[in-house]
Amino acid sequence: MNMADQEQRHFALLDSVPLGICVLRRDYTVCFWNTCLEDWTGLSRETIIGQDIGSFFPHLHEPKYRCRLETIFQGGAPAIFSSQLHKHIFPSPLPNGTLRVQHTTVTSVSAFQDESHHHALISVEDVTELTKRMHEYRAMSDRVTQEMRKVENAMAEVRVLSGLLPICSHCKSIRDDKGYWNRIEMYLRTHSEVQFTHSICPDCVKSFFPDFYESTALKTPAASNPRPKTDQ
Repeated sequence: MNMADQEQRHFALLDSVPLGICVLRRDYTVCFWNTCLEDWTGLSRETIIGQDIGSFFPHLHEPKYRCRLETIFQGGAPAIFSSQLHKHIFPSPLPNGTLRVQHTTVTSVSAFQDESHHHALISVEDVTELTKRMHEYRAMSDRVTQEMRKVENAMAEVRVLSGLLPICSHCKSIRDDKGYWNRIEMYLRTHSEVQFTHSICPDCVKSFFPDFYESTALKTPAASNPRPKTDQ
């Protein structure tokens, strides 16, 4: 049995996991390629094992990948290639033509029969469906947030009184839902955003302060144009 076959048997347990698994030697040749990756990429293990991974996936020779893989070959800590920044380590089309979104972790493992050297074990998780659900949730959350802001803004701008209000035909007090009578300004202040300032109209000046009215009537424009009378 040659070395390649022995390495295949050494990593055989990883052939049945529901993840894409690839093992690289320090020279970037593939020494293990599991069934999951065969199904995803359409590349058989007979085709890729013993070959430079860059012959099939050239981007893995780019500095941003080589730099982190070199740390793995030195026995360093695991490296994570998130699905947000590195979606397609091993581009794998779905039946609808889109590519799987992948979350990838690279771990250092001892080389077969030589623990002084390390291989890079690349494990790839298909997070396409999870990513889709997350995007849908975020979109829904954004819509809900926008609608809540609209409602809050509307409520902050106006409070509207509606329905029938029992009002005294003489003093104009309003009876609340507890049966108490309130002055109209107090009721409106409590049930709306209205704030009152107090003055006195020309008709009331004439009724309650006739002498003052007579002395100021010619000086008050409003007095010459009194408000229309309404039925009580």
